[in-house]
Amino acid sequence: MKKKLFGLLLFSLILSSLAYAKIRETGNQGGTQNITEATILKLSPEEEKEAYKALERVRKRIEKEDKEREEALKLAEKQAQEEAKRIEEAKAQAQAQSEEQLKQVQEVVVQESQNNVTEVVTTASGLTPKEEKEAYKALERARKRG
Repeated sequence: MKKKLFGLLLFSLILSSLAYAKIRETGNQGGTQNITEATILKLSPEEEKEAYKALERVRKRIEKEDKEREEALKLAEKQAQEEAKRIEEAKAQAQAQSEEQLKQVQEVVVQESQNNVTEVVTTASGLTPKEEKEAYKALERARKRG
């Protein structure tokens, strides 16, 4: 059955190629004639039914493949949209985090500037310059610790 169908298909292809070649040949000669050739292929009713069934199977397979391609395309488009949405969310989250970190750094700087109070030490009368230097050194050590 498959051999008959293949042979029929091949025979039809050859006939259509010959008809096309003849049409091209007459067109190249510059003639203005319209030549239409019809080839009638006589098939038995059983062979005709088989040919129609084969055509229907091929049509269904093509429709199925088209539907699968369309579904795959829709799925890919949906995934691309979801990925774009995730990227947007990640960008927004990263920006929010960077703003939060900047805010925290600014708060720390403000706190440090408030902690850095300049202390004015007045020298008590009766301290020698040497004792005064030692007192300043002790004060600096205390600042570094705290």
